[in-house]
Amino acid sequence: MQQTATFSVMDVGFLIHPTHSTIHLHVPSYSVSLTAREMAGRTRSTSVTGGNLRAAGWQVPGIKYNRTRVGSISTVTFLDFGVKVKYDLNPFLVDLIATENGTLLILDSVAEKANLWRQNEVLLFNTYQWWYYRGTKQPWQFVKVGDKILKDIDRNIALKRALGTWGQWVDSDMDPAKTRLFFQLVSPSHYDGRDWNQPEARNCADQTEPVLGSVYPGRLPPALGLQKEALSLIKKPVTLLDITHLSQFRKDGHPSIYGQDGRSGMDCLHWCVGGVPDIWNEILYNLLFIP
Repeated sequence: MQQTATFSVMDVGFLIHPTHSTIHLHVPSYSVSLTAREMAGRTRSTSVTGGNLRAAGWQVPGIKYNRTRVGSISTVTFLDFGVKVKYDLNPFLVDLIATENGTLLILDSVAEKANLWRQNEVLLFNTYQWWYYRGTKQPWQFVKVGDKILKDIDRNIALKRALGTWGQWVDSDMDPAKTRLFFQLVSPSHYDGRDWNQPEARNCADQTEPVLGSVYPGRLPPALGLQKEALSLIKKPVTLLDITHLSQFRKDGHPSIYGQDGRSGMDCLHWCVGGVPDIWNEILYNLLFIP
């Protein structure tokens, strides 16, 4: 059973399947202190699992917190509220394990992290860009599909199968009475100016304004439809955060040359801490706490 929260630049609404009725919402101002206060009264533990596009979503000046890390799990505790947010850098959702022959991506198993997921009252998942990395950026050497171990696989097929594995875990292990489940869909990048009718732009460098208007000129990422199709098979409640179209307008929201690699790189994939992720947080806050 699926509820899709779909957002545009003109308003904030969500589309509920299967009736396909659209409800427009007013979004109150978001603040981390208000969110932590609400969470203190209703939930004590939240886990964000996936790639690193949401890694800094909890950061804000003036809020006391303690941060610890064990393996791939970072835990941020907001000291004034007794609320914990766990961040699990697990960009494929399925298991990624070290073997004597190299790192193995197992498309049919989530056993490595399932116990962690069960411990939380709110779960937010995402997976996308890491599936398409190759060469030195690809973090695995082999992929296991059923009983077969392969050197490579069609990335769309792999993503769809992994989402199917994760969906089977949701239906078999998740208790909707104890846990609210969200899945954030594709976060867009801006590496081709033709997508926003600026063909001379090779990337997001020197972009200081968003795309104006309510219609984005470029197409939606192909993986978006694949994600929606795979996730539609899940029977238990999951809210899909469809932030793709809304975020496409923000060609000005990336670190560009001010990212981790500086001028030697061009980061038009991740987002500045103050900006697009704040909107994602506002949306999530409203879905969690606004009747």
